Amino acid sequence: MPIMSLRAFARTNHLDPTTVRRWIAQGMPALRDGHRWRIPATEAEAWLAAQAQAQRATQKEVSL
Repeated sequence: MPIMSLRAFARTNHLDPTTVRRWIAQGMPALRDGHRWRIPATEAEAWLAAQAQAQRATQKEVSL
């Protein structure tokens, strides 16, 4: 499992670091290393996929 800095994870996924910090606050897997965040990339990507799937399911329910 590769562990990335918050900025590296954001850059790799074409995201703003503020977005990543918000997702961490919402439960995305992350580790605190002193005052810095470290992101276990595989777990975070699985969390993002689960969030996207849940959002699609919610949108589908609303449209029915």
